[in-house]
Amino acid sequence: MMRSKKEVSVSEHLPERESTERALYRIQAGDVLTACLEQSSDQPMRKLVESLLAAGTKSLVAMQETMAETQKRRRLVEDDLRQILTALRANLESCGLPIDNQEDLVGLLRYRRSRLQTLMDLHGIEDDNAREECRRLVADAHDLMKTLRARLTILQDIEKYLNDWSWGMMYQSVHQTERPVN
Repeated sequence: MMRSKKEVSVSEHLPERESTERALYRIQAGDVLTACLEQSSDQPMRKLVESLLAAGTKSLVAMQETMAETQKRRRLVEDDLRQILTALRANLESCGLPIDNQEDLVGLLRYRRSRLQTLMDLHGIEDDNAREECRRLVADAHDLMKTLRARLTILQDIEKYLNDWSWGMMYQSVHQTERPVN
């Protein structure tokens, strides 16, 4: 028996429905993560997790999608940190200040003014404009790195928090299905 194109079984829509639900969980998680980063606090995420816990093990998928979105955001921040280091190295090199190793670059970002002065002297950068440009580049990168490191810390804390509760929910889910029926 052939079905017309209008007739569709319910089972054919389950994967699509599940995919849509997962996407909605990710959007919700993204909104909550944005609030966390704007407030520099994990409290919005804690409230979301409390509501997921109150719903019980049926919200395990939502918890997993929230974790996945958090991990994605953390990786993006880590990429941003790497890009800042790469751009700073290239910009300083274009000003005549080559940075040969990661330790020197990280040292500059700690904004040790004397270290920057020593490196500029060592490389013969005497032009006041070039020296000021180097100072500005390091100061700007320092500020960006500080902001991103704070965001990274929040995301790492949230990820750990979600991981702990996810394991608890999975444990509960397994033990609920193991209970004998009387």
